[in-house]
Amino acid sequence: MRPIIDHFFNHITANPIELYSEFGLQHELALFVRMNYADHKVRLEYNVKRINQNLVNLVKCELDLHVTSSNGETSVIEFKMPKSDSGTPAEMYSAIKDIKFLEQLENVVDNRYAILVTNNVAFWNAPRA
Repeated sequence: MRPIIDHFFNHITANPIELYSEFGLQHELALFVRMNYADHKVRLEYNVKRINQNLVNLVKCELDLHVTSSNGETSVIEFKMPKSDSGTPAEMYSAIKDIKFLEQLENVVDNRYAILVTNNVAFWNAPRA
């Protein structure tokens, strides 16, 4: 799945699209996969219980994007796209929560990815104490 994610970002770098929200980014990647990798099955906001009903105590229950390749390899992608006017600590916590969720799926899916896209400089250039 990593080569597909790289292909997507290379494509939108060469052919810019308006990325205005996390929801939009999630759907743009899903459409890209469906259009360019027709043998992959793409599911948006997929309930984790559809994969494994025995999972308990998860920090979330919906997978932002679930992709199954033609050979049966499964991938989950969680997205965060904090805007410059969003509350940085809350958005950072939310991103960490997504990473925790992906860690909880370690033995459930083959590949797990977190994609964070932001123009909020506080995410990569926080003030030093």
